Amino acid sequence: MQTERSMKMSKIKNLALALGTVAALGVAILPLTAYADNDDASKTLDVNVNVNSIISMSLSANSASTTILPGNDNLDTAQGATDIADMSTTITVSTNSPDGYVLTLTDSDDNANLQTTGGATIAPISSQPAGSSNPGWAVLINGQSTWRAVPTQSSGNSITVKNYTPSPKAVTNNDTSKVYYGVGASSDQATGHYLDTVTYTATAS
Repeated sequence: MQTERSMKMSKIKNLALALGTVAALGVAILPLTAYADNDDASKTLDVNVNVNSIISMSLSANSASTTILPGNDNLDTAQGATDIADMSTTITVSTNSPDGYVLTLTDSDDNANLQTTGGATIAPISSQPAGSSNPGWAVLINGQSTWRAVPTQSSGNSITVKNYTPSPKAVTNNDTSKVYYGVGASSDQATGHYLDTVTYTATAS
């Protein structure tokens, strides 16, 4: 009595013998090449990779400072504000976004005054600061002519320092912008150390 294993082996042998017999008789009912074709199968597969956008920003310094004389209208003729050469920031941005980036500026809180610890203030103004004739403080973007007051954080407004799109579209490495700060104080401005903090934000497009 044949075991199941021997029966299977027997069937395989019989099949091989039958095929051999058919081949010997020259009757090609089902060519072996047909089996090869049917055993061949192919499928396509998509390999998907998403590369996230990244952006980095650095400032030339963490603070800008100068000393002014109250009531002094002798402005720096090159930039239009007292000691403005000492009051500037260079912002450097890099991003892998081929559409570039947008750089904006706002105040860091809801008080955009320059202020002393004792409460004396120098208010932001939307014009060129000058001593007695136009006291206040403002910013000027390099290459532009309009002085602007820095908006508070909660105002929903911001100053667009740069809206940069490379052409042709490509990765941006170390693109720079420069912002000047101008301050003017009238002769009755209280002496002291005045401080405010601003925020630069770079967003990949």
